Amino acid sequence: MKNRTRILNFVLGVGLAFSSSGLMAEGRRPVVGKPVVLEGDILTVGTKTFRLYGIDAPQMGQMCKGPKRLHDCGHIAATGLMDLTAGVKSVACEPLGPDPDGIMIARCLDPQGFDLSRQMIYTGWAFASPRSSDDFHQLESRSRKAKRGMWKWTVVPPWTWRKGN
Repeated sequence: MKNRTRILNFVLGVGLAFSSSGLMAEGRRPVVGKPVVLEGDILTVGTKTFRLYGIDAPQMGQMCKGPKRLHDCGHIAATGLMDLTAGVKSVACEPLGPDPDGIMIARCLDPQGFDLSRQMIYTGWAFASPRSSDDFHQLESRSRKAKRGMWKWTVVPPWTWRKGN
């Protein structure tokens, strides 16, 4: 019973968070469930696959150059998203529309209301995508200055890396 009440409170809280953002007013409903990370910016919730809104994480197999060796930043970024969702029983993802590959873009929140996209940028495992909001770009700039995550190394933006691979 206690668990059911917690889940209900989470779903209601997510509904309030999304309605205050104006997204619920457009008729979109969050998908709530246990997250499974596929890549640094892609996860599944139930049977739905989502790309996190406003970010672009290094691709699987994309290497970053450190002072002494190469690092698989794509794999490490995916691990970073796994860390953010470890132990989380559910996330809520608000579908926003498909990307050019047909994957649904979504704003995803953990049970405490933390935006997973913002957290990936903050920890230094994702770029703010070129068209994302100024606050995402400012957050990326602060993360770079603090040398968090991949910012300790030399990394090519994923959109540039994809053109050559």
